[in-house]
Parts: sequence; structure tokens; C-alpha cells
Amino acid sequence: LVSSAAGNIASFRSVTVAASHTWIGDLRFWLVSPSGLEVLIMDRPGTGIGDSSNLLSGFPITFDDAAALGAEAMGNTIGTDQVVCRDDGFCTFFPEPDQLADFAGQAASGTWRFCVSDSAGADTGAIARVSADATFN
Repeated sequence: LVSSAAGNIASFRSVTVAASHTWIGDLRFWLVSPSGLEVLIMDRPGTGIGDSSNLLSGFPITFDDAAALGAEAMGNTIGTDQVVCRDDGFCTFFPEPDQLADFAGQAASGTWRFCVSDSAGADTGAIARVSADATFN
């Protein structure tokens, strides 16, 4: 993500991710501001070995501090080979363990990075699109 806006972040409302990946319980998502502040928005959803459901880029997920359901619960109502959002109807989650509000006051201009890690082998994935919604002062 690259921002050319001047000023600072007044509020960081949401991040939407369109990605395809098998076994979401292996994934961590975080956003890094131009100053280097890292906000972890998803940390291996599910318990134990993580949730076995999947992401599909045609069914993007949104992280919003005001969402009713936390990222830790992502995929917990569906099984292996099913897709978050498409098969369970849950497409918006509040970030866990950090919050997007942590970016308040950060400089808006500069390079923003969306980072992903996969903690296990054999699963595949790709990021199709990442977008963010913020207001500036």
C-alpha cells in the first residue's frame, strides 16, 4: 500500500484483503506504517493447529475495529475445504490481537506495507488486493 496523503491518520477505519489461501489457521496478517509501527490484525485464527477453512479472493474479508466478530473466530463455523465469507456469511472481523486505532497520529504519507506469514508448509496462497480506509487531519 502506498499513500500520498499529507498529514496524519485521524482514524484508520478498515483494511480489506482479497486473498486465496488454504488453511487460514497458518496465517498472520499485519500492517506496517511508514514509521515502522506494526499492527497485527490476524494471528493464526482458531485454536491448537489453527482453523482449516480457506480464503478465496472473490470473497474478501474486512478488518474493522467496530466489527462484532473477532479475527480469532474466523472460519470456526465451517469446515475444511469451505471458504470464509462465501460459506459462512462472515466477512468482517475486528483485528486481533492489535487494533487499527493504534495507527491514530501516524504520518499518512509514505509506504505502507501489508505483510503475511504462513507458519506451515504445503499450503498455497496469493494476495489479489489490499485496500484501506482512513481519515486524515
